[in-house]
Amino acid sequence: FPVCSQCKMIAYCSRKCQKAHWKQHKSQCYPAGDDAQQYTNGGAPSAGALGREEAVKLAEQLKQEGNDYYKVKDFKAALECYTKALDLVPNGMVYALNVAAVHYAQQNYLQCVNFCETALRTGQDSPLLQKAYTRMQAALLQCRGEYCLQTVAPELQSSKGVQMA
Repeated sequence: FPVCSQCKMIAYCSRKCQKAHWKQHKSQCYPAGDDAQQYTNGGAPSAGALGREEAVKLAEQLKQEGNDYYKVKDFKAALECYTKALDLVPNGMVYALNVAAVHYAQQNYLQCVNFCETALRTGQDSPLLQKAYTRMQAALLQCRGEYCLQTVAPELQSSKGVQMA
């Protein structure tokens, strides 16, 4: 399978599918091993005038508010909250996964994949890695007819209970 030459996170069934997906993937792609922070928000400070602690505190409040909206299926409001939280803390894996969950619930599977990729880059040693891989695989299985994508991450392929299509 052709693999993204930069991030090495996505494989495609053909060069044609790889080219078709590049427009969406390029904003989420960065060279493997690089610091994800410099590729998020154009390297700009995420919290503006806020300090790190204040940004994280506000992001957590936004996440809770988003969770409340998500529970009642107000996905537009939940997405707004989660996106603001991710803007405040661009390396917050949980915020990227929450944005991905909303996109999945709205059947925006390729956007879900994009935000799972973001989460994977920001949480290299996180206990949430399995959740990111599982959600990304579920979204890829839903949209496979659109771009015929498959993940190549060894963690996903060897995970218990996760079957590759």
